[in-house]
Amino acid sequence: MADPSAHTMADPSAHTMKDPIASRGALRKRNGPHMKTKRHRILLVDDDADERFLTSRALRKVLANGSTLNEVNSGDEAIAYMIGEDKFADRKNFPFPSLVITDLNMDHGDGFDVLEFMQGNPAWSVLPRIIYSSSDDDDDVRTSFLLGASAYHKKATNGEKVEKLLCEILAYWSTSHVPPVDETGRVLTTNSYGRRGERYPQPKGGNVMKRPGADRSDRPPRP
Repeated sequence: MADPSAHTMADPSAHTMKDPIASRGALRKRNGPHMKTKRHRILLVDDDADERFLTSRALRKVLANGSTLNEVNSGDEAIAYMIGEDKFADRKNFPFPSLVITDLNMDHGDGFDVLEFMQGNPAWSVLPRIIYSSSDDDDDVRTSFLLGASAYHKKATNGEKVEKLLCEILAYWSTSHVPPVDETGRVLTTNSYGRRGERYPQPKGGNVMKRPGADRSDRPPRP
């Protein structure tokens, strides 16, 4: 298992971007001069080192200056990252993400586990999470959205297509409004008095994220 704290190109896990993105001009050329970009804090979750490298390399080419990209190689590590356990407690090097891009089929916690974890923490469930998988199975897509996925994309097949697809994904989330959150990712309370949202309660859930309940005996076994 790769050490997600290693900040090297050879082992791209948990790579935090510190250098300016040199290809912003090329990005504007591909997407037009009016494309709006913003800083993202991305958590990339994929257990395939080669796939993770291709994805992270493409993301680094299109991310705005000041963005961060951290990588883990399982759903269990993604959950530990978001909770801030162990080394992930250092939020300077491992900031809470503003966007999660996760593979689906992984050992040691799959993409469904990541989605279920987020859904089980309502105060943090506003975090956009994207399934980025080689599967286009209808049941995988259905289950992902039922578990709160913000989008589902099938993985591209080569470097150029990977970069184009991820550029389009980031372009969308650069223009989409998301609720305000604090530095831990917890959604901030808004003033709903006299507004349409008043009939819906503000999310609760304490000050820390919690893992799903230990008793999962009612859940059918994984295939």
